[in-house]
Amino acid sequence: MGIRSGISVRVRLLGMAVLGMLGMFVIAGVAYGAFTSMKGHFDATLEENYQARQAIDLARRAQVDFKIQVQEWKNILLRGKDPAQFDKYLKGFNEQEAAVQATLADLKRTLDGTELADLNVDGIAATMASLGPKYREALGQYDRTLEDPAAVVDRLVKGIDRAPSDAIDGLVERIGQRVAEIDKRAAERVDASMAEAVQWAGVALAVFALIQLAFSLFIMR
Repeated sequence: MGIRSGISVRVRLLGMAVLGMLGMFVIAGVAYGAFTSMKGHFDATLEENYQARQAIDLARRAQVDFKIQVQEWKNILLRGKDPAQFDKYLKGFNEQEAAVQATLADLKRTLDGTELADLNVDGIAATMASLGPKYREALGQYDRTLEDPAAVVDRLVKGIDRAPSDAIDGLVERIGQRVAEIDKRAAERVDASMAEAVQWAGVALAVFALIQLAFSLFIMR
């Protein structure tokens, strides 16, 4: 009597059930491995995206702080004949100057260790920091006895905010471009991970189906 003919129906069914369970475990293992890999890529993408978003937010905040600083300077010139207004807007100017530096320092710390670390935040911060002393020095020529003291002071510093303004605007633009690149790369990475997971799941199912078919043919003959 052959081996197959000596196998009872119960044993055959039990064998199919065991094989089915083993197949399920194999598929589950493959799925878990694919999921773990995909999760790792997804977590790395989230962290990279979070840092990039934080960087663009800080750069835009520094940009706004600087625009307010420049506006406070204009307020000093326009309303400075009143000593109280002069002191008020000078205080605001100094506070915005400090805010710009603090925000750029936060931005530098955020970018350190990332692919955006090559952006010249230190250089921009140094350029920004050089403005305050020049503006305050010019204010030494603010003579309230003159008919238009603002014009005298303005000629001394006219246009010195242009280069720093262009620098911070350019920084915001460059970070925005890099964020878009990171987003695109992140989407491609997630898509690739999902495709890989589907591929391995398909391979596992195909192998299991072939083994199941071979075993079924074996026990039915």
